[in-house]
This record gives sequence, structure tokens and C-alpha cells, in this order.
Amino acid sequence: MDMKKFLPFILAAFILTACQEKSPTSGISLNCVSEEEFTYDNFPAEGGRLTFEVITRHAEVSYSSNRDWCSYESSTDADGSHMVTVIVERNTATEDRSAVFTVYGETGSTLEQLALTIGQSRSDKADAASDLSAEGAANCYVINSAGTYLLDATVMGNGVPAGSFVPETISPADAVLVWQSEAGMITSVELLGGDLVFEASGAEGNALVAVTDEEGGILWSWHIWNPGMTLSALQSSDGYGVMNVNLGALAVDFTADARYYGLLYQWGRKDPFPGSPTLTGTTSTMPVPVYDMDGAVVETGHSSYTSLDENNIEYAISHPTVVISNQGQYLVSRDWLKSGSGNDGLWGDASAKTCFDPCPPGWRVPDSEVFRHFTSSGSYAWNFYDFNVEDVNGDGVIDIDDYDYGWRFWLDRSAGVSSFFPAAARYDGSYAMLMGSVSGIWGSYWSSTPDTESAMGIEGMAHASISFSTKNMDGTDMLTVAPGGSASRADAYSVRCVRE
Repeated sequence: MDMKKFLPFILAAFILTACQEKSPTSGISLNCVSEEEFTYDNFPAEGGRLTFEVITRHAEVSYSSNRDWCSYESSTDADGSHMVTVIVERNTATEDRSAVFTVYGETGSTLEQLALTIGQSRSDKADAASDLSAEGAANCYVINSAGTYLLDATVMGNGVPAGSFVPETISPADAVLVWQSEAGMITSVELLGGDLVFEASGAEGNALVAVTDEEGGILWSWHIWNPGMTLSALQSSDGYGVMNVNLGALAVDFTADARYYGLLYQWGRKDPFPGSPTLTGTTSTMPVPVYDMDGAVVETGHSSYTSLDENNIEYAISHPTVVISNQGQYLVSRDWLKSGSGNDGLWGDASAKTCFDPCPPGWRVPDSEVFRHFTSSGSYAWNFYDFNVEDVNGDGVIDIDDYDYGWRFWLDRSAGVSSFFPAAARYDGSYAMLMGSVSGIWGSYWSSTPDTESAMGIEGMAHASISFSTKNMDGTDMLTVAPGGSASRADAYSVRCVRE
């Protein structure tokens, strides 16, 4: 064995394990003078600093490290004594790691050196976290209590292709909070290896977390939902398991609170937009305010009304707080994607949930047939006796008195199973803004089904699973219920998930 090769490492271990002062007769040695309690070979995952006095007969001393996460600061005092501080960054990986830190001295043409192995423990924060993606990756994860949570930040949604879009493995550089509906709902977000780890306070609400590249650009984002209740599947007469509330809702049942309305989605996009803050509104009504980690309001923006440069999937992924307008192509396409580049498979279908589906693991966006039985004909209706809704007030008659900011539709009348569908308004796809004036009187719910043969003869349409109204925007009566009707993909509607 070549002992000369291993001598520097043996010397380092001998000198530094106990951080005791040594007096060299030649060459280089170190004296640990740091006040830190950890030693050179056992840095904690959080990182830290360790200072040494360099004891040497050399007038000039230099240093190097073979790892970016292990750096140093050095100085030479007036009396000629040398000091070096080894700086170890937080270990975000899930494995132990080590670096080689080298001290060099020069005597004539002979180089002398002392190599130190700097070891650091793996991050153990992930060990205490609940793995939200353990039951399957998705774009939305449900939590119900305070705690530490993690999700796999290397997978785009569930990793399943969406039409022509093929997801790739994500290689993130950092993790951030994009917005939260309640300040303090999410108290920290960080990237540990390939996992996004966050701390939740237990407050009910919705949040959007994301991973970024080295320049801070968003690579992918996920919806975190604490509904403050147990989500359940209500069985319909057609065999579907229907979620008991809208995606993003924050109340067990309708309680005259707009939080029950939930969030709104442009067709095919995975990221939600805040809904109405009030049960009814006006043309001036703005969405529910959302906040960053510091409590500052995060604005919901819109893309250009004239240019179509931003009407693409890549822009949608990297700008989850921007509603994409179709104003620049309104006469030829109602899609938020540029005319001619539409993707009919963004939300998949009953057989395949895709990487853009906004529902939690085990749930999906319904297809257009799920709520056909909400009218007696399975299509557009405008008379009370054609609506398959519950007689809420029990007077034996279905009329407007059974409407309370939405209808309680029968999922299975014979089994007595119904569910409340609130009129949560929508974002208009052209202005890319909330239509607060129809809060409480218009309800629109997306299906995953594209409309490729729209009666309007315009591209960029999709089928709503259900739409209904009681009044027009001018306040006149407009009583309708329409399962499976055509709608502009650039509009942002509610989503009622169903079991996969």
C-alpha cells in the first residue's frame, strides 16, 4: 500500500477528531478554535461553520475545496497567524455527503498539503414529513392538519402524457410558495433533494407551491388544499363516485359562505384561480385575495389582449397566476391556446387521467356524460319540471324557492343521494377576469371532454359537465340547466371531481 497517498487523510483524522491544538515541527497542522459543538467530520444537515488556526512554518498558505457546498473564508493577522473558516451549506439531499478541503503551504519548490475530509449528515427533515405522493402523484394534494409534508417534485402531475404534450422529469433548483388564501397557512417551503417539503399550520385554505430553475422561473406547481373536512365520494345512479364538494371548497355544506364556491380553472390547465369573495357580486368584484409568504397580496394577472405570444402550454406552466386571454383570436378560436395549436387531450378522459388534471390522487375531471341525468332529457332545459333537483323546502313543488345560490341536484334520487352545486361564477376567457356580477346566479362546471364539432363552428370549445343560470347579467330571468353544453376553453369554471 502506498502510505504516502493516504498520509494526508490519516494526519487530518488524527489532528482534528478532537479539535486539539498541535505544534508542528514541520509542514502544516491545525488547531480547532471554533465555538461550534460539531466536529469537522460530522456537520449536521443544517450546515454550519468551523474555524481553524493554521499552525505552520510557511509564510504563505492557500486553500481549496472540491465541492461547491463546502466553501471557506481565510485571513492572516498582523502577527502572521493564519485563520480559516470552513463553511458548509444546508444538505438538501437524502444521503450523507463529503468534501475534501485542502490546506497548502509552499517551501521553495516543495508543495506541502493537508487534506481534510469534511463529512455532513443527510437531511432528516424529510423523514418526519408525510409523503403526499405516496398514493400517487397528482397536481393537487389534500391535507387536513398541521404538519410537515412532502411531494415528489420531479414528476409533472401524474406523469401521464396529455395529448401531444409529453411530460419530462423535473430537475428543480429551488422551491417557493406562489400564493396562499390564508396568510400563515404554509409557513415554509424548501427543496430537499427531489422533494418539495413544506410546513402547514393547520389553517384551512388553498395554496400553490412550486419548484423553480436557477433563475427563479417556475418549472411546475402544485395545489395544496386543506378543506377542513373529510372528502367523500357520493354514488350516482350512473355508477360514478362524485366528490361531495367543488375542488378547492372550504366548507362541509352550503352555509351562506362564498368559501364553498371553490376555485376556478381554464379548460385543460392544472392551476386554479381564486373565486368570488362574496355570494353575489358586481362588475367590480375582484377575486378572493391571496398572499405570498410575507403576507403581501399576489395579483391574478392576465395575458396580452392583442398578442398571442403567451398563448401556449409552456407559458401556462411557468405563469400559474396568469389567466390566458383569447381576445386576440376571439373570432376564430375560443381556446386559450393559439389557434391551430390546440390540444384536445389536456385533461384526458374516463380511461386516462393526464399530467394536467387538477384533481387529487384517486380523482379526475369528469367526462361530459357524468351529469347528464341532471335534466329529464339529458340536455338543455328551461322548465322547473325538467330539472332533476331536490325539493329543498319540502313544499312538493320544484321552483325558485328551492334555489339558494345553486341547486341541490339528485345524484341518485331512488337512493336519496343529492349534492349541492353552487353558482360560483366564472372567469371570462376574453377579458381573463372574474365575472363577479354572476356570482350566485351562474354555475359552470368543466368536463374533460373536448368539443370538436361545435355548433358555433368555432375552434377551441369544450363540453361543460353542467351549466345553469337563474338570471341574465342584466337581472332578467334566464332559467336554464344544461348538461354537456359547449363552452369556451379560455373561460375558467368550477371542477367537481369524480373517482378514477
